[in-house]
Amino acid sequence: MEPAELSCNCSLANSRHHIVKEICTTKQYLGCFFKVYYKDQESRTEKCKHQCPPRCHYWQYDKTVSYAKFPSKEDTKTTENGDNSQQAL
Repeated sequence: MEPAELSCNCSLANSRHHIVKEICTTKQYLGCFFKVYYKDQESRTEKCKHQCPPRCHYWQYDKTVSYAKFPSKEDTKTTENGDNSQQAL
């Protein structure tokens, strides 16, 4: 974190040891600190994309319309009574 603090002339507010006394503003964080601190993050992500094969399958759920109501009247009664140990029938 030290190189980013020195390069951007600011420290993160939650940093344990502030190298620079000034706290980064949002503009400094997004415009400088983030870029310097995570400069090799993009290359690591790209490297991973090339090393890891894509999924061979995945699930896709279709949207459906239902008349079900949550919570049901029975669930509401159980919750109102504060008795969550019994299942409502």
